[in-house]
Order: sequence, then structure tokens, then C-alpha cells
Amino acid sequence: MNLSGMAFVITGSTKGVGLATARLFAKSGARAIVICGRDEKSGATAVDEICALGCSAIFVRADLAEPEDCHNVIDCAAKEFGNLDSLINCTGSTKRGMLEDTSVDLWNYLFNVNTRAPFLLSQRIVPHLRANGGGTIVNIGSVAAYSGQPYIMAYSAAKAALITLTKNMANSLKWDRIRVNVLNIGWTATPTEHDLQANY
Repeated sequence: MNLSGMAFVITGSTKGVGLATARLFAKSGARAIVICGRDEKSGATAVDEICALGCSAIFVRADLAEPEDCHNVIDCAAKEFGNLDSLINCTGSTKRGMLEDTSVDLWNYLFNVNTRAPFLLSQRIVPHLRANGGGTIVNIGSVAAYSGQPYIMAYSAAKAALITLTKNMANSLKWDRIRVNVLNIGWTATPTEHDLQANY
């Protein structure tokens, strides 16, 4: 995989799947990577690691449940690195809730982070990709979208919505040479998932 000269925005990249993706892209020759997450200390550590691999990187602190933060991630990326080539939406929340005890607030939060944030980030970056002659958007979905365990009911619904969003975007953006895909991964051995599984 040769990513020479390409600039990426990777959300949720201070840890887990997002950070692993950033490492892989840096090792594959990426020009620049925007690290995005809520924790500044983890963000600084991730930036140092990516820069040590020979790739430029910045950290943009963001709570992607907030629309303004979604917009700011892309705006900062474009300001710092100019042309953007790709958005990788790795941010996700798997906060637990059964049908009977999932509150409206939890339902909204999970949809805001897992579905609305990829929509808002994509909406903001598309003009940059279009101006660059095309690009890619990759959404990290979940096999839970096809059903899921009872205790991640709202998460499963949000990821199912992300699949449909991805298909619609792929169809509407194909004329602009912008590819949009979703990867429906299974349980992944990340520190966050380990904590959730151990303490639930």
C-alpha cells in the first residue's frame, strides 16, 4: 500500500482501531494525518508516534457528539495541510443499554456519535475532496448492525443507520470520484473494549 503524498483525517485515532489505522497509514507513506479525539494527553502521544514514523501530524481535540466540533476537525485539517484525500470515521461509542433501560439521552448520544458525526464530518470534507479531484470516505461500522447483543440495542441501531448512510453517500458521490465504504468489523481487542467486557 503506497499512500505517498496523501493527507488523512482519522477520527477516534488516539487509541484503538483509529490509532492502529494512523500507524499503518504513516508506515505506508502518508504525508499528513489529523489525529482526533477527546483526550489531549493521548492525542499528544499519538502525534509524537506518528511524527516519529516520518509523517506530519496534528491533534484536534473534539467531542463528536457536538456538531461544532465535527466541523472544526475538518476546518483545522484543511487549514494545516491544504489538500485532503480521505476521511476515516473510526469514532464510536458502545455504551450499554437494554431495550427497557435505554434512556432517550443515551439513544440520542449513541446516534449522535455513531451516525450523525460521520454525516457531519463527511458533509464538511466533501467540498475539499471534490476540489482535489476525488477521494475516499471510510466508515467503521459493526457486525452488530445486523442484530447485536441485547445490551447494545441503540448502538446496533445506530450502526445499521450508518450502513444506509454510507450506501446513499456512495451512490450520490460517485460522480465526483469519491468512494464511500463501510467496514463492518466484529469485536476488536482494544483497551476500551477490554474494559467494557471486563466490567459490564
